[in-house]
Amino acid sequence: MTNLTIKFDDRQYNSLMQQFRRATPAQIDKAITRAAKRAATSARTETVRQMGSEYTLPASERRKDISVRGLTDNPGAQMRIAGYVAALKEFKGVTPRGPMPPSKGPVKAQVKKQGSKKEIDNAFVAKMESGHIGVFERTDDAMTKDGRKTKARLPITQLYGPSTKKSFVSNSKVNEAAVHAAGEMFEKRIIHELERMLHG
Repeated sequence: MTNLTIKFDDRQYNSLMQQFRRATPAQIDKAITRAAKRAATSARTETVRQMGSEYTLPASERRKDISVRGLTDNPGAQMRIAGYVAALKEFKGVTPRGPMPPSKGPVKAQVKKQGSKKEIDNAFVAKMESGHIGVFERTDDAMTKDGRKTKARLPITQLYGPSTKKSFVSNSKVNEAAVHAAGEMFEKRIIHELERMLHG
């Protein structure tokens, strides 16, 4: 799990807080959390937008991996990114889109929008009994949790692309844009929330 945490810096907002000396600590904490949640939501929106311009995975698949929640121990909020990997078939840059016999290959994949499609040796698109369609490759064995090889129950394994978490951490353009969006929104909302708290 990767988190982007938005908290209140007393030193940065010292002059602002002088304007709201009549507010109780509870009121201030509530205003901070409301502003931070809006900032975290803005960061999520920007993260999804930036990833949409960088990768071929649909925005809906990215958005479901990112949540926003308030902090439990301090006023503030977090944008939380889960580390679930995305099935390679979910990326729009993968062809063919439907089931195909292994002999009809090759499967081509483009995870990032910049660049070209690359062939994946021994891969094919298949539909499982459950109805799930994915990109698979044949394998003679699998690895146990302690690193030992063992005969696989099924002679195929599904292929995956990078997770939203990995894409966020490894792409400075994406995470810097998210941090900037969060900071801008928090600056805007903290004043609004404090004024609304005191003046209705």
